[in-house]
Amino acid sequence: MLPKDTAIHRLTEHLVTFMALSDIQHREAAFRGKPLRAMDFSGAEPLLPGVHADLDDYLIFRDAGPRDLTRPLDVKIIAEDTDCAGDFVAHRVRAITPKQARGEVRRPLPYMVDLAHLFFSPDKPALARRWIMGSTDGVWWQSLTNAAIPDPTLDAQFSDIINVGHGIRFTQDYFWSVQLGWIGLPLIRIPTDPVGAREVFRLRDIPEGKARRAALRHWVEEHWRKDRRDPSEEVKVREHLRGKTVFTWGDLQCIITPSTYDIERAREAKIRREEERLTGEDRRPAVFV
Repeated sequence: MLPKDTAIHRLTEHLVTFMALSDIQHREAAFRGKPLRAMDFSGAEPLLPGVHADLDDYLIFRDAGPRDLTRPLDVKIIAEDTDCAGDFVAHRVRAITPKQARGEVRRPLPYMVDLAHLFFSPDKPALARRWIMGSTDGVWWQSLTNAAIPDPTLDAQFSDIINVGHGIRFTQDYFWSVQLGWIGLPLIRIPTDPVGAREVFRLRDIPEGKARRAALRHWVEEHWRKDRRDPSEEVKVREHLRGKTVFTWGDLQCIITPSTYDIERAREAKIRREEERLTGEDRRPAVFV
């Protein structure tokens, strides 16, 4: 069990309904001809008053736009439904091309996103809706869907959701994340750092037949160690990422994802390690104490 007084525990309690919706087909809306399903929103990041603020040092860079992203936008968010107390709404914001929007918009704009919503509650059928939104500057967005009636108020609300999505995607370059959920059902994504990622799963069970838990993804610092084949030499071990990223914890499916920055840092360290092996710089005489 997760510690009772943690933000993560409160998040999972808030969103257990969301994790139980994967078997529902939502035929009110489709993306590229396929009906939207709850699993399309798996990995949604919670934005909940009184809960999200407890995640120390987390920041959404609200000024980020399409040009600031290192990878295409595809972000999922879950929040309280402001129109229905006690209900939730999940959003998925993903960048699309004019080709993908063909036949659905009156005219393409330089920036376009597919914006999908999933409204759900414990006592009502879930409902999915989607719009194609476009922008000339990446800040103010308007509905481009052929059947949509222009609505400046709705465009303002959707612009805010899309801009938050860009901010979340921007911070994903620098934050690790853990995803939690029941096996086969949608997961919840929670931003953290390497220490927090391991702390979340610190109390997980030891697998049957094993003496200890498997190491989770973490950084190994650069160090020297004796060469197993030649005790008179030491070899340099470059910093690197190691440990499991996907595993189960009781009935929960768990995923640890390093930040884009850390993944690139690990790739560069691997290149340097190979270069030093070729030049012999990764070896030195063993130091005996």
